[in-house]
Amino acid sequence: MEKPNSKGRILALLRYLQDETNEEHLADKKTIMKALQDKGYSITRNTLDDDIDLFWQEYVQKVTRLCSVDLLPKR
Repeated sequence: MEKPNSKGRILALLRYLQDETNEEHLADKKTIMKALQDKGYSITRNTLDDDIDLFWQEYVQKVTRLCSVDLLPKR
């Protein structure tokens, strides 16, 4: 079986957070790591921190910038 890659791990992390958590049902690192390991991903606390940081830098900040740009023409 081929080892899942880091992009797949980040996507699995995002899917887990989307499907299994909300404002009332939070998840700690241990629970998240177990869920990803159950899917075949090799992950440590440092790897999880790095994945969360990467997601924040690459996606959340870009979406925030895009949402703050006025895309409609001025009248």
